[in-house]
Amino acid sequence: MLLYFNPGHETAVLNASPYYMPPASVLTLQHDLAFLPAWYGKAEDCVLVSDLDTCSSYYKFLQDHFPTLPAPVDTLPTGQPSVSLWGISPHTIHFFHELAGKTVAEPTLPAWHAAYGYLNSRTAARDCLAGLLGNLPTFPHELLPTVCHSVDEVKKLVCESDRALLAKTPYSSSGRGLLWLPLHELSDKTCELLHGMLKKQHSVYVEKVWDKVIDFSMQFMCDGYGNTIFTGYSLFQTNEKGAYTGNLLYSQQKINAILTEKISSECLETVKRQLISFFNAKCAGFYCGCVGVDMLIYREKGEFKLHPCLEINLRYNMGYLSLRLQQNYLADAAEGTFVLDFHANGNDTLRNHIDLQRQHPLLIENGKIVHGYLSLCPVSERTRYRAYVLVSRH
Repeated sequence: MLLYFNPGHETAVLNASPYYMPPASVLTLQHDLAFLPAWYGKAEDCVLVSDLDTCSSYYKFLQDHFPTLPAPVDTLPTGQPSVSLWGISPHTIHFFHELAGKTVAEPTLPAWHAAYGYLNSRTAARDCLAGLLGNLPTFPHELLPTVCHSVDEVKKLVCESDRALLAKTPYSSSGRGLLWLPLHELSDKTCELLHGMLKKQHSVYVEKVWDKVIDFSMQFMCDGYGNTIFTGYSLFQTNEKGAYTGNLLYSQQKINAILTEKISSECLETVKRQLISFFNAKCAGFYCGCVGVDMLIYREKGEFKLHPCLEINLRYNMGYLSLRLQQNYLADAAEGTFVLDFHANGNDTLRNHIDLQRQHPLLIENGKIVHGYLSLCPVSERTRYRAYVLVSRH
């Protein structure tokens, strides 16, 4: 299997053109973190990268410690390699068709399905949530977002709401495309931002802001033949603006204990079954790959409650990567954090990388990280985006 990292997937799906050009920031992210899928891959896989020279020297160091880690390549393997995309879009499929035309390889690519446009939008997440609320009457219907097509509709919701609201564009993820709305009245600046969101995507989803306690996700795999399986939980972290910053690398047993301290295991299992039914009906018959469902536990009137479907990510995601990273590469007595960060200047990234190496020396035993700092992709003076783990014994 050839693994390929193509972030900014939802925007490419929205654009729908094979000739879509990602923004410069997305291209930088893709270049810097191209090797990232290796950490959920298998020994027989390989990972397509654009800078093989830099990645090869980094990989030699890794291979001494993690012999089952997939190798980087900068061209298609000969024959008929199967390609696994971070996310499926017309743009990325076209990219591989063009790449194949320059080689003798005939890659097996995922096909574009008309339903992907719907499944990658917040419309699908809202429909899924509506189904959950219909089948689980204990969940309040005020969890359901309101779809607005004009600034005036949003203004009306803000005026009538007794709590803060949040507007989201239909195609966005990982904390992008969010606008926090002030209480009671919209400022001219907020109206201007809303107008820009509506001009680009024609609608926004407005939801109430809850007293969040825990961000987490359920991760699933669809097999393309109508079957969906649950693969695990992921605990993640966001900044004050709601943007994703990283994951907690805990065992499934510990995460389950953290969640069930506040939400009953029966409730979580019921939601899990309902989600599996939704994916079996909507996409598992033609989609083969990962699906992540973002959720949160919030506090309401002194009680802990579950929001069972904030967002659906029909793609591989950092939660799934962290789940596999913890299971495959952390020692039993170790836990830590997976961090995604950015430095405007590559020299700052490199300096911070060297400082962390010195402050948290890496210890690996029997192919497992016991403690220390490890960058998951090569770092140079040109690197701006970085993914790394910081591990300690517990």
